[in-house]
Amino acid sequence: MSRTPDAGLLGVGCVGRQIVIRVATAEARAATAVAFAALLEGPRPNPLARLTLRRGPRGYVVGGGHEPDAVDGSLADALRSLRHQVTLHLMAARPDLLWLHAAGAARDGRAVLIAGLGGSGKSTLATCLAARGFSYLGDDVIPLDPETGVLHPFPVTPTVRPDPGRLLPPEAVRALPRAEVRLDPIRIAHAPVPVGLVVFPAYEPGATRTWPWPPAQTALEILRHCLDFARHRERAVRAVCALVSTWPAVGLRFDDADRAAELVARAHADAAGRAAAG
Repeated sequence: MSRTPDAGLLGVGCVGRQIVIRVATAEARAATAVAFAALLEGPRPNPLARLTLRRGPRGYVVGGGHEPDAVDGSLADALRSLRHQVTLHLMAARPDLLWLHAAGAARDGRAVLIAGLGGSGKSTLATCLAARGFSYLGDDVIPLDPETGVLHPFPVTPTVRPDPGRLLPPEAVRALPRAEVRLDPIRIAHAPVPVGLVVFPAYEPGATRTWPWPPAQTALEILRHCLDFARHRERAVRAVCALVSTWPAVGLRFDDADRAAELVARAHADAAGRAAAG
């Protein structure tokens, strides 16, 4: 006798692993499905982990993670916690990868790796590149294979902050509300892509410009944004230093996201042309 699928279960797959999330309410299920839209798949019988998102007396609760159950209050807060727990499980399951606090987009078989602190414009730049014909890899955490230099897609639905119109302290930028950006499914990457350009963005009123970064500075900045550096240490240093010797990199200061995406797209094309010329 066949079993009826459990409507409360959602399978989230990435880097060859799956996490099953049990969602208790229709509202939370719909929101969770949007947050992980590009990663949804049928639940497997033996997933990597089982998480829960349920409604408690004081708010939504995320359970089954690497951290104790927590009442997160609003559904938006709970979804951020759920994304974090999914990331922790995947990081633990794939210690062969370097997990970077970064965003990514790809075109013509080469990826743009966008690394920076929270509020630096990673998500905004990645979604603007997707609007220009790039494929979206992820907006906050990107796994890098240190042996091959390829980025694995982790395409959770991107969330962006509004343009503040002025320079704000980092903590004020991170406190701004975030809105989900629905991308055309055709713009979602599903296969690993080698890095073709590294970008280090930051918001700066009155300026949209790029300039080249030397390999040593690029390596230090990428290692700074390696979320699991403590696990790898010397291995990460060796791998990143070897990789950046072939990766062009630029700094980016911008207050106009469309203009910034145009400059990055041009730098990506130039880098691809130089690589093809040998």
